[in-house]
Amino acid sequence: SVRDQNGCISEVQNVEVQQPAAPITGNLISSTEANCTNGGELFIGANGGSGVYEWSIDGGATFQDSGLFSKLQPGFYHIIIRDSTGWSTTITDSIREVTDPVAVIDSLENVTCFGDTNGVVRLTISQGQPPYSLLFDNIATSDTFFNNVPPGYHFFQVTDQNTCKYALVFFIDQPDSLYGIVANSSNVT
Repeated sequence: SVRDQNGCISEVQNVEVQQPAAPITGNLISSTEANCTNGGELFIGANGGSGVYEWSIDGGATFQDSGLFSKLQPGFYHIIIRDSTGWSTTITDSIREVTDPVAVIDSLENVTCFGDTNGVVRLTISQGQPPYSLLFDNIATSDTFFNNVPPGYHFFQVTDQNTCKYALVFFIDQPDSLYGIVANSSNVT
């Protein structure tokens, strides 16, 4: 029992002091980069704390019962994780953007004579996510070097593993046709 300065007595009750739970921590389980067809994805896990966890990606305005966030644009994200007692922690991660494929003309040679089909074009593919699917004048190919190309407009398209596309239209020129004018003519006898 305990007595105060006025002589009042109070019985002491047993109070159990418990060890606090381990602090809540967050960890990145997986991430997917953003590309031309899909936004990125972050999957955040949690440890420690007490009870169930909730995750927020909007500064705590709303919480969800999963650490999976999809359709994210490239950039940095601050994910708040809180447990059922209200304790929280923040983990920061980012979504990178995978660049779309690009095709460039390295060299192009026009047809040498009117009516020939000896044009040449060499292309280089970069960026995007290999393997690539290629089309030249709407015909599937694995080449980036083409010879015996006729004059006119031509279409080249590259599609990467993420189905991101890049199209390129180019023109193979040819010289004008040769023609002659007879200035004088005479009959030979």
